[in-house]
Amino acid sequence: MDAEQINSLLAKYRHIDIVFNVKEGKHNASPSVQKGEKLILNGILFKGGEDILLEESMPTLKTLYNELIKNPNLIIQIQGHIYDAYFTFTDVSANEMTLSARRAKRIFDYLLFKGVDGSRLSYIGFEDQFPIGKGPKFDRRVEVEIIAI
Repeated sequence: MDAEQINSLLAKYRHIDIVFNVKEGKHNASPSVQKGEKLILNGILFKGGEDILLEESMPTLKTLYNELIKNPNLIIQIQGHIYDAYFTFTDVSANEMTLSARRAKRIFDYLLFKGVDGSRLSYIGFEDQFPIGKGPKFDRRVEVEIIAI
């Protein structure tokens, strides 16, 4: 297979899994997560090689939104990661946002649109700098880091 065929296959089957679990205390006071904790969000899917969210992502995004509404002191950073495998998926110049940053910003924009205060949110793209080491499925992810509770 040549690089173009491989890129085509990777783009076709690319997605990001996102897991977001927040357990509330008995008095509904604060989530059982701690500052600095990172949570992988499962269920977020993007069009291959792009920052376009697929419809299947909506339940996970709604869960994230609901948790932020239920916990008004929760401040998060949305962190995008991709799997690269030495292939170039985007042409990145100094003035262009990377694919992982654009995907994280897409989630950030969704939450802003839904009414979450922007001062509670930030985003960053890490590209392929922090692989989990379990393969592409796990390296393509968006994480939420708890900045403050």
